[in-house]
Amino acid sequence: MSADQKPTSLVFVPFPIMSHLATAVKTAKLLADRDERLSITVVAMKLPIDTLISSYTKNSPDARVKVVELPEDEPTFTKLMKSSKNFFFRYIESQKGAVRDAVAEIMKNSRSSRIAGFVIDMFCTPMIDVANELGVPTYMFFSSGSATLGLMFHLQSLRDDNNVDVMEYKNSDAAISIPAYVHPVPVAVWPSRCLRTVISSTLLKGLEKPKGLS
Repeated sequence: MSADQKPTSLVFVPFPIMSHLATAVKTAKLLADRDERLSITVVAMKLPIDTLISSYTKNSPDARVKVVELPEDEPTFTKLMKSSKNFFFRYIESQKGAVRDAVAEIMKNSRSSRIAGFVIDMFCTPMIDVANELGVPTYMFFSSGSATLGLMFHLQSLRDDNNVDVMEYKNSDAAISIPAYVHPVPVAVWPSRCLRTVISSTLLKGLEKPKGLS
C-alpha cells in the first residue's frame, strides 16, 4: 500500500460457530499485522446452539481487528430448524439485513478509510448479495484445500452437466477419476458433505460468485 493511499478496511463474515469465528479472527489479525493502515471488522452472527461466541467477542484481539456481534435471532433459527432441511444456509440468508445494517454503520463511521471488500466464510455465500449491494467485491476463505474444492466442483459437474446422481456412490467401493487428483479417489474417503445433494449444490453455486478464493 503506497503512502498516499487512504487507510483500508476489510469486513470478515464467518460462519456463526466458534471454530469458524476463531479462525476468521486469527486470519484477520495476520493480515492486519502486515500493514498498519489496514483495519478489519469481523461481523459475528450468532446461533443459539453455540454459546461460546459471546464470551469470545468481548475481548477484541487487536486494536485494528474489531469484532461486531450481531443480536441472536433465536425465533428465526428455531423456525427454520423445524421446517427446512437446509436450515443453516437459510439462517445465513435470513441474516443479510442485519449484516447489511452493521456494515452500513461501519461505512458511515469510517469515512477516513474505504472498505476494500468482504472476506466471507465458505458457508456464508448469501452475504455476496450484501457486498454487491454496497458496491464492494467479495473474497472467500475456503479452509479445506484446493484438492477438496476440485472434488466438489467435479461432483457438481457430474450432476449438472452429465445428470449423474452422486448419491448413488454412497456406500460404494468405487474409485473415481477426478481432475484435481493424480490417482482415482475412493468414494469411501470423500467428505460426507459431498454426498448431500442439496447442501453441496447450494454451496458450490455460491463458490462460483466471489472475486477470488483463498
